[in-house]
Amino acid sequence: MPKYLALIVVVGLVGGTGCGVTRTKQGLTKAQFIAHADAICRTEDVKLAYIEQRAAALEGASIASFRSVPRLIRKASAIQETANLKLESLPEPPGETKTIGRWLTARIVAATIALDAAEAPSGRDLIAANDLQRQLAIANASAHDLSRSYGFAVCGATE
Repeated sequence: MPKYLALIVVVGLVGGTGCGVTRTKQGLTKAQFIAHADAICRTEDVKLAYIEQRAAALEGASIASFRSVPRLIRKASAIQETANLKLESLPEPPGETKTIGRWLTARIVAATIALDAAEAPSGRDLIAANDLQRQLAIANASAHDLSRSYGFAVCGATE
């Protein structure tokens, strides 16, 4: 009986491992990753541009003031969050996980700070709002620099 039990255990282990078949996604090359990411960023840019243009048309405001209207910042943040989720889901080129992780983290931090800035109190707490704006500028610059140094054309152009 122990022989059969050992055979069952061995067969179970081999069957449980999938006979050496991996279930992970095949990574993209760096060029393919950049092309897919830039396509996601292009869609993000189109959506953000549409919000900016509509805000200017509807509210008679300049595009620059779009970045200071809390409800519009929240809409932009939702678009950025969707893009970040899509970017995070892309299979990464082998050996690029750390670099891509730093870039994605920079994008997420910038989007989070932008949302925080939209919720920042106004009036006498203007110091806190100004501090958030400085932090946002630093976070955006970091995301931009990481994007450009990796080789993105579209993603790096707008961050």
